[in-house]
Amino acid sequence: MINVYKANPDQSNAYFQLKNSIIPDITGEFSCLSGSFTFDSDHLEKSRIEAYIDVKTINTGDSTRDTYFKSEDFFNIQKHPTIKFISSEFKDDGNGTLIVSGELTVKGITKKAVLEVEKPDDTNQKKLGLSASTVINRDKFKLELRSIMEVGEALIGDDIQFDMNIQLIKQ
Repeated sequence: MINVYKANPDQSNAYFQLKNSIIPDITGEFSCLSGSFTFDSDHLEKSRIEAYIDVKTINTGDSTRDTYFKSEDFFNIQKHPTIKFISSEFKDDGNGTLIVSGELTVKGITKKAVLEVEKPDDTNQKKLGLSASTVINRDKFKLELRSIMEVGEALIGDDIQFDMNIQLIKQ
């Protein structure tokens, strides 16, 4: 049975973490995540995720760093205000996780990506909470750290961990 949900942007967000070997890890949040989730537990091939993160809502707890992350060197929100994921394939790992492949667009660059999505227990509810995660390589999306790292960018790892918490409302 197919169930269609829309994300509630006011109750959905994404967190990220960049590992660092000298200073504390850089962490932050995007407070607005929107999109839709179509789920067919009998026919996973009919399932679909569309997720959009409003990059302007970034908050790392440091306004100078936030300004840098919004700049042309990093996310370039003037040209690319949204991070987008569109699924192409769903697989059930048999352990309560859906492995969702698709295309991720960051800073206007689209690459293949895989989300690990918590498999919903009951898709007949009016509201549904989901969590999803992925890791991206910042170099592949040209997310540069030149201006904020005087000592050198090598101290910060190439991978960015993204974790999303999404409240979905049945349509």
